[in-house]
Amino acid sequence: MARKLTIMGAGGTGLALAAEWTLAGHDVTLYDDPEHEDILAAVRRAGHIEADRPEGTLKAPAPATAAGHDRLALHAADTELFAFCCTAWRQEAMIEAVLPLLKDGQTLLFAPGNAGSLRFRRMLGEYGARSGRMPHVVVGEMEGNWFPCRRTGPAAVFQARPLAPHAVAAFPAADTPRLMKRLEGLLDARAGTCALETALNSPNVVIHLAASLLNIGGMENKGKGFCLFRDGLTPAVCSVVEKVNAEKEAVFAAYAWTPRSPLALLREIMRGDLSEGLRRFVSLSGPDGPEHRYLREDAMCGASLLRQLGRLAGVETPVLDAALTLAGVLHGCAYMGEKGQGVTLRSLGFSGKNPEELNDFLTEQGEKHASCH
Repeated sequence: MARKLTIMGAGGTGLALAAEWTLAGHDVTLYDDPEHEDILAAVRRAGHIEADRPEGTLKAPAPATAAGHDRLALHAADTELFAFCCTAWRQEAMIEAVLPLLKDGQTLLFAPGNAGSLRFRRMLGEYGARSGRMPHVVVGEMEGNWFPCRRTGPAAVFQARPLAPHAVAAFPAADTPRLMKRLEGLLDARAGTCALETALNSPNVVIHLAASLLNIGGMENKGKGFCLFRDGLTPAVCSVVEKVNAEKEAVFAAYAWTPRSPLALLREIMRGDLSEGLRRFVSLSGPDGPEHRYLREDAMCGASLLRQLGRLAGVETPVLDAALTLAGVLHGCAYMGEKGQGVTLRSLGFSGKNPEELNDFLTEQGEKHASCH
């Protein structure tokens, strides 16, 4: 049965997901702001998205496209699901675009999440206080991204691996069963404990920042040709990533969350006998310099937030601290502390809570949080 779906963001993930869903017969709208109209115009001109997928190159029918609020409004009313596929620093603008258009019963999913569901609930509460209107929606996070992919041309995308099962969690977690029900037929979803557990279980949180920092010279020398998982994994790099993963697991233990480790994937890549799927995966380009999202986004979101949660629970994270310090030097800012450049517990509404109170807030109190702003 065809469903009405809107994708917020026309980068690599947005194009790959649009291809996935249009090929499955769904009614898809691809949205971006007017600054990215060139991508949407290229899709319209081509009449399709050329998707280099593991099963071969396919031409997926072009979805409807929308740039700017007025165009989005034409498609939003009957949308079942808004899939946010944008970098963390674009999330607030995307949320602002959709807030006035939301209706009861709709669903929003952030992937990769980067705590987008928590940011959305805060902004929804502020919008409700201004407008007197509070639509009842379900919002959640996915663990990791829909699939590893890269935009390769004006209307072309390379998808390294097929869509696989992912953990998801709603904010509040009491809504997770409803979220999973609404994702049936779109994603083989399993339930995460809460939105922060799911967001911070993304492999990016453990791998990207530390491994990229250790390869900064190689990426600057090679530029666009550098591929972290092909060119940047060595025993020494992996040993540092293992330490970051151990710190993450210690933080998770303090909150009684279930950690999932990316180390088995790294070890399989290091052994060198790669399946076709992994050969495609390690060919993904990036990072190409210190401003790449592998460094900037993963410092300001996952790594920064994980460190703060550790401090709240009294868990030391010295390797993560070192990585954030170096990233701050590269970017000319501070990622640590309440006034740091990264996502903060205060900005997400967790100021003054201990770990037990935070868990209760994530599980049951999201609606109360939104309604009191």
